[in-house]
Amino acid sequence: MNPKTTVLPPPLQAASAAPAPPRVSVIVPTHNRLPLLEEALGSIEAQSFIDWEAVVVDDASTPAIDGRSVIARYPRARVHTHHSSQGGAAAKNTGIAMARGEILAFLDDDDLYDPRYLACALDILDRYADIDVLFMGVGWFGKDAQRSERAHGESLARTLARAPPEGVERSLVR
Repeated sequence: MNPKTTVLPPPLQAASAAPAPPRVSVIVPTHNRLPLLEEALGSIEAQSFIDWEAVVVDDASTPAIDGRSVIARYPRARVHTHHSSQGGAAAKNTGIAMARGEILAFLDDDDLYDPRYLACALDILDRYADIDVLFMGVGWFGKDAQRSERAHGESLARTLARAPPEGVERSLVR
C-alpha cells in the first residue's frame, strides 16, 4: 500500500499581509508651506509614542508637494493632493477619510508637537474612557506664530467662560 502524499499550501508571506492599522492617525493639512510642513512632520517623527501614521493633505500647493520625497524622508507618512484648493476644513476631512488609525489627531503645518504630545494624549484618553475629544496645546512657529497663539488663547478663554470646566487633575479640565 502506497502512503498518501498530502500537499499543503505554502505559508502566508508577511509581505502579502496588510499592515496593522496604527493607533493614531495624525492629519496634517498644508498649502504652499513646504518648509513649515517639514518641521511639523519632524515633530511627529520625534514622538516618544511610535504607533502612528501621518496623513498629509496638500490643498493644491503651487508647486504641488512632491509626495514621493515626503514619504522618502518620513516613511510613515501618506500624501494626498487636492487638484484645486478646497480650504483647510476640506483638507482635514480628506485626511479623516484616508486615516487608518483608531484615534485621530490634527497638526496644522505651522504647529509643532512636543515629543511627548501623543503619549500624553493617549494616557489621558486611556485613563478617562468617557472623554471623546481632547484639546491640547501646540507650539506655533513661523511668521504668524504670535498672532496665532494670541488668537488661540482668546478663543480658549471664550470657550471656558461659556462652559465652566470641572477640574479633573492638574492641567486637565472637563
